[in-house]
Amino acid sequence: MSSPPSSNGHPLVEVITCGTKGFVSILHISDTHNEWVEPAHMPPADILIHTGDFSHRGNQGEFQAFNHWLGEVAHLYPVRIVVLGNHDMMTYGRRKFPKMASLLPNATHVPNVGLFEVCGLRMLSLPYLNYESVAMQTAIATLSEHSDIDLLLTHAPAFGVLDLSHSQIQCGCAAIAELVRVVRPKCHLFGHVHEENGFRHNGFEGVLSINSSLCDHPVTGIVNAGHLVAFDLQHGAIASCCAVDVHVDAEVEADVAYRFDDLFLRDGESPESSNKTRAAPRIPHGA
Repeated sequence: MSSPPSSNGHPLVEVITCGTKGFVSILHISDTHNEWVEPAHMPPADILIHTGDFSHRGNQGEFQAFNHWLGEVAHLYPVRIVVLGNHDMMTYGRRKFPKMASLLPNATHVPNVGLFEVCGLRMLSLPYLNYESVAMQTAIATLSEHSDIDLLLTHAPAFGVLDLSHSQIQCGCAAIAELVRVVRPKCHLFGHVHEENGFRHNGFEGVLSINSSLCDHPVTGIVNAGHLVAFDLQHGAIASCCAVDVHVDAEVEADVAYRFDDLFLRDGESPESSNKTRAAPRIPHGA
């Protein structure tokens, strides 16, 4: 272990500094529903990923407000990726995806269904689709052709993984669960189910699942933590993951980081016990 110096006023989480190319750090958030996180409360990272439902109705005014917020945090995140959720598509509909993407010029990427690469990381994206639709079946078939994937970005969770609603109904998607099994990304980022914010190993061949829904249910404000993930580029592995309270001052104690090895369920351990959502500051991008 090593303890890198602080950066931008935020204490850094201790991580393993293996590899000479350093780390790529990602702040993941989701389901903010017109609630804006103050930039002062957000730890910097190389990439910001929002996995959908930044709005309530997906109208032009909400797109414009979110785009303005993306501009306000651009100095913290050189890359800003937005995956559209079901609420974001309510006004324009999926067939007008190019129109919706054009309304977010302050995002560096608004990916449709497909493969793209950012900062040396291979990512698959899947904006929200009706679970049983032909469009979903087609998208899953297309995405399943890819391999060696670092990140799978979806709005909805895989069925059975951090998808339990307040009414004790599993709201995840079976098609996405099958995609995870086939593609086996190193990490799956999503939101949609506000009640299941957290991260854990989901049993699908070593995939780390992260639900970063920030708002509660029903929506009254931001109450949950976002998550920071660090990728070791040289070894092609996740180096560390931790939760960060973006709705409070980000300068918190630095003793609550978790090694990737610590995220896996052990014999007799329940999913709830591995669902670590305590606050932590940013993960460094270099040794």
